[in-house]
Amino acid sequence: MDDERYARKITIPGGDGYPLTPGGFILGFTVEKVSIPHDCRIAARVEGKSSLARIGLGVHITAPTIHAGFGAEGGMPILPIQLEIFNLGPWKIHLQGGMRICQLIFEEVREVPSQGYIGQFGGQQAFTAPE
Repeated sequence: MDDERYARKITIPGGDGYPLTPGGFILGFTVEKVSIPHDCRIAARVEGKSSLARIGLGVHITAPTIHAGFGAEGGMPILPIQLEIFNLGPWKIHLQGGMRICQLIFEEVREVPSQGYIGQFGGQQAFTAPE
């Protein structure tokens, strides 16, 4: 995220929003923040909205599951969910700040995890663009 050769931080302005062109891809964060204790029997799954999927908008590619321990371990702050937003449709899609593009589905799991998620993405946080 910090290497300007590969990525740049943007803030979605008001008005027309951010135009995601056909074939376009951006990383974004939810406005809502989530915390799931590691010792509970709950996981969650991020799913895109079908009404937007019909025009080609997707919100995740490989990692829809929010594991127990997300945003809840070792004093970590409650975290937003990072989305992989892409446009597979033939039209430009104007993304607006606060636009509802996905939903979070909570699921009960059979066993309590022995520890929370400790992978490399456990501490990801939303970045704010400089003013």
